Formats: sequence, structure tokens, C-alpha cells
Amino acid sequence: MATHITVGDLVADPILNTEVLAGHSGLEAHVRWAQTSEAPDPWTWLGEGELLMTLGLNLPHDPAAQAGFVRRAREAGIVGMTVGDDGYAPDLSEAMLATADLLGFPLLLTGHSTPFVVISRTVAAATNTAQGRGVLVLSRLYQEASLRGRDLRSTSWIHGLTGVWVSVMEQSTGSAVLGPGGELGAESRRHPLDTEPATYLQVDADLDPLILIHLKQVLATDAQAVLREALDAARHGAEQISAALDPAATRAAHPGGAAVGGAHAVGQRTYRVLAVPDGASRLALSLALAGYPAWVGEAQGVVMVVSAEEDLDGVQPLVQEVSVDIGISQVHARMEDVGAAVREAADALTTGKGITEFVPEPVSLLARSVTEARQIVEQVLGPLQEERHTTLRVTLFTVLEADLSMQRAAETLGIHRQSLGYRLKRIRDLTGHNVHRVPDLTRLWLAHEAWSLLHAA
Repeated sequence: MATHITVGDLVADPILNTEVLAGHSGLEAHVRWAQTSEAPDPWTWLGEGELLMTLGLNLPHDPAAQAGFVRRAREAGIVGMTVGDDGYAPDLSEAMLATADLLGFPLLLTGHSTPFVVISRTVAAATNTAQGRGVLVLSRLYQEASLRGRDLRSTSWIHGLTGVWVSVMEQSTGSAVLGPGGELGAESRRHPLDTEPATYLQVDADLDPLILIHLKQVLATDAQAVLREALDAARHGAEQISAALDPAATRAAHPGGAAVGGAHAVGQRTYRVLAVPDGASRLALSLALAGYPAWVGEAQGVVMVVSAEEDLDGVQPLVQEVSVDIGISQVHARMEDVGAAVREAADALTTGKGITEFVPEPVSLLARSVTEARQIVEQVLGPLQEERHTTLRVTLFTVLEADLSMQRAAETLGIHRQSLGYRLKRIRDLTGHNVHRVPDLTRLWLAHEAWSLLHAA
């Protein structure tokens, strides 16, 4: 929002009788004040945003020194210089004019009929008008900020007041706290805000410094309120995961308290669990700021995110910003199954494999078709289905049919029990299944039944 007159505005005013000698590219610079000085070092007394007015008594005659005069003035933040056409100034050298062009430093000539005080009053009048507008904007800023029921996260009202777009971003996650997310443009400015965790204000154009100071104060208060709510949601999610995984400990810590409160996060909706190696605090905050009521906590040595199935399309990209490797559970409906879902996600998480969904082994039911039987045999027996391992396969099936009686199986096979033990060890090495472990035994028996289905006479 422009709040000052520009050098070009002064040149364009016919009353001021001022023309441009060099430095045309700097005519858009704002002039905060116009000051007369005949000192040989006016940059000591003038500074940022001021226009130097001189009769030229302080200008050196040497071309190189004149060029240096322009350079020093530009370095001090002086936005331009006008020389009175009164005959007191030395000839302005080509070196001086070329330096002004190079630096975009407007070098002006003001006619004898225009006193410098007229230029000063023109700048002052414009500045006073801008200050008046600034006071009005500040008044409306605080009126709007005090309105009850307004959406804290919207910043469109600020655009309506100032003509600029703003947003507040959380530093560690890059998530939008207030206003639109992402970059506001190549010309946007960043200003740190006093919040916890740290945030910064993005502004897509210059603002009057006074308005900017007050705007930062208003937005820091709004941002802190939004952050506090997001942090509370993140803590709640971690507590919910802990409660779901260890309900007994939760009841002991909170006697008479309610069970896991699914309504806050996923309600009665179906959900999935996503597992990533680390980044719990960042994930929890970014999901909360994005408005997803997901739970984030740690279990099985990794970070778990419990998300409603219908939110997954929005949640997954945020999780991917933290880790390229993600394990995803099956869809579940009951909160009592969170523990199982967590184990599924942890099992699916594999370094270097990217996004992997948990696929259960189809061995929980008897084979219902030839296709399913082949799948069971392939997954459980593996190499044992090959002809070269026929002896080991027959040994395994004999042990199973003997109800794990090693003596009876050895007699049926016509071998010593020591040889039987060696064969069972080979079977375990080839398949990864041990007949003395109940889960493995179940899979092996179902594979035996599937084999029988495939090879029935």
C-alpha cells in the first residue's frame, strides 16, 4: 500500500518546474521528506527515503568526485537529489550522470522560479495525508480484530483494509496458521512473530512501518490462539493412541474416566493407521493445523497416525512430507482394533519400499477355491512344493497327520527320530515355519489341506 509521494510525482507536478537529468529508473522511490543541505557530506544528516535539495555549493568539481558524491548519497538511502538552477553549481559531469543512471538515483534540476520550500511543503502535505490514512487504517484494524465470532484463520479482512495479502506460517512444519498457505509471490516479505512455536508473517507488498507493527501484534495474538488449539488437539491424539493400546493402564491412571473417545478423531467412521520412522511432533502439529482430526503417537518403535479412511487422501500427502516410507494398515471400524491396526502398519513399514499397504496372509480360512488353494501352498510351503523336496514335504505331512507324534511319524516314515528332527529343521529353514509354534502349525495344516485339494484323485 503506497503511503508516500514518489520522486516521479514531484517531477510530474508542473508547479515545481523540476526535470530529470539522470537516474530515471529510480523515479518510483517513495519520498518521506525533502531536506535542503549544502554540507559536503549531506549523507551524515539525511537518510533513508529523503530527497536532497541543494544549490550545488557542496558539489565537487572533479568528475570522479562527483560520481563518488552520488554513490555515497545512494548508499545512505537518499532517494534522489535535485540541484537548483541558480548558477551556483558546477557543471554536472558525464561521470556523475552515468553513475546516477547506473544506480537508479534520480538526479533532478529545479528551475530558479521554484523555492525549495515549495518542494518540502508538497512532500509534507502528501506525508500528512498518508499518515491520516494510516491512522484510519489502524483504527479499523483494531475494530475488525475485536469482532466476536470472526474466523481467526481468515486474513481476507486485512486485504480489504490494506490492499495486501498476508499469511502466518509455522516455521518447523511450513503449515499455514492464518491465511492462505504457500508463498505469496516473489516479492513477498517475511517478518518474525512472537509466538510459541515460532511463526512468521508473509506480506505480498510493502506496508507502512507503523501499520506493520500493529498488524504483527494483532496477528501474533490470533496465531497463538490457533496454535494453542492445534497443540491441544495433538496432545489429545497422543493420549487417545496410548489409551487404545493400553486401556488397563489408562483406567488405572484415570479411575472412573471414559474409555477411548473416538468422537474427537475418527468418530464411528472407519479408519486406517499409517506408520513412519519418526517425526511425531511435526506430524501432529501439521495435521492439526490442516484441520484433520487424526491421532499421532508412538508405538512399536515408530510413529503412528490414526486417520479416518475418508480423510486419507488429505492426510497421506502431509505424512509423505515427513517420510517417503509409509506402512498402512487395513481398514478397521472398531476402536478396540487399534492395537491390531498399529501392528499391521508397523509390519508393512519397510525401509526403501515407499508406501506399502499391509496384506494379510489368506490362511485364516480353509481354501474355498483352487485359486485360493494355490495361493496358500505358494505362500506357506514355498520350496516344499517342488519335486526335489518331495521327501521333506511327505515328512511334514506325515508329522501333521500323526498329530505331532514324532515317534509315530518316524515309524510311518521308517526313519530314526534323530533323522526326523533333522528333516523338520530343514523344513523350518526352507519355509520359515516351525511345527512347534501354534501360528505356524495352523498355516502348515491349512497348506496340507490345500495341497490335498489340488492333488485329489
